[in-house]
Amino acid sequence: MGGMISLIYATNPKLAKRLEGLILMATAPKLNNPGLVQYVKDLKSGEMSLKDRETIETIFIGLCFQRKARKEQTELIKEFVDLTLLNEEYVGLRTMESIVNNFDVEDKLQNISVPTLILTGDKDLFILPEESKIMNEKIPNSNLVILTPKIGHMIQYEANEDYTKAIEDFLKTL
Repeated sequence: MGGMISLIYATNPKLAKRLEGLILMATAPKLNNPGLVQYVKDLKSGEMSLKDRETIETIFIGLCFQRKARKEQTELIKEFVDLTLLNEEYVGLRTMESIVNNFDVEDKLQNISVPTLILTGDKDLFILPEESKIMNEKIPNSNLVILTPKIGHMIQYEANEDYTKAIEDFLKTL
């Protein structure tokens, strides 16, 4: 969601003039993931719950982390699940529903005028890597870094060294 907030900021001319650069991580100009749309429908209908540990552990974690990270970073995954379960279901559902139904800045991407780094995992199931490729094509002066191999949505954990290096290299150019 932070990337979506950044996109709103960067595509608003009054706000964008404050920026010197932009880093977009595992985000999209609009949500085009059919699986996530179905997930929100299932939550809304009551078939699934954001307060159900099994749903979070099997579906939500599966969307966010690739298998390798789930196996190797068990403490991080446990903490992520525990913190997710602390959220109020109503707020989580309404936020996800609003993003699925209302968020769309794709037609404004060409207005982003600052140097932009776009980061994605090659196997992100939450925000598909194709979304990053679309942003890279539409944002002038952008650079796309696809982190591999088998990196999911939580790139800062799954590929920490490459993620950090990409950001540090980008910041040196500003």
